[in-house]
Amino acid sequence: MLRIAVTGGVACGKSLLVERLEHFFPKGQMARFDCDAAVRGLLEETEVQNVLINLSRESGVSITSETGFEKGLLRKVLFENSAFREKVEGELHPRVLSHAEKFAQELDERIRVLIIEVPLLYEVEFPIQRDMVLVVAASAGSQMRRLLEDRQLPEDLAANILKSQMSVDAKMKRADVVVWNEGSLDSFDAQIEHLANRCISLFN
Repeated sequence: MLRIAVTGGVACGKSLLVERLEHFFPKGQMARFDCDAAVRGLLEETEVQNVLINLSRESGVSITSETGFEKGLLRKVLFENSAFREKVEGELHPRVLSHAEKFAQELDERIRVLIIEVPLLYEVEFPIQRDMVLVVAASAGSQMRRLLEDRQLPEDLAANILKSQMSVDAKMKRADVVVWNEGSLDSFDAQIEHLANRCISLFN
């Protein structure tokens, strides 16, 4: 089974790429694991929430309101306080890694390619097992525009998110494969179809 880690800058189109890639693979031959989705699942667990609340108190920040744990507050504080962010990552990332490995081990033997979406692969040197790294890239201007217009984020939060990540140029230099998402969907699809065909050829 070929393991491809997909990463890139925020708002560069990582999830869209994986969705389109699935379209070009023969049915039943590709599986996907989304590390962000795994984190969202963990944040719904009371045990994890309590761990993060304790970390926030130790760090002198607040991620709770009158109703308890607030994911919105957590997100805001994470991009304002790098020391707290590192502590949170230290709690969440080993759990995500465990979920990813369990997912891979339980896959049907007919699966030929596992796509793992890892947004912070390089920022935290996430130790996920992979055979190659695919970086989805776009210009910094497009990233900011998509954060403001498509995701409706406040400008200060969007800027903090971009500052917290390694530059797209630096990620591209470390990639095995780069898909550039700056033009039309047809152009994006053409790159993805080419990649899918290269992968499929490995199994024939």
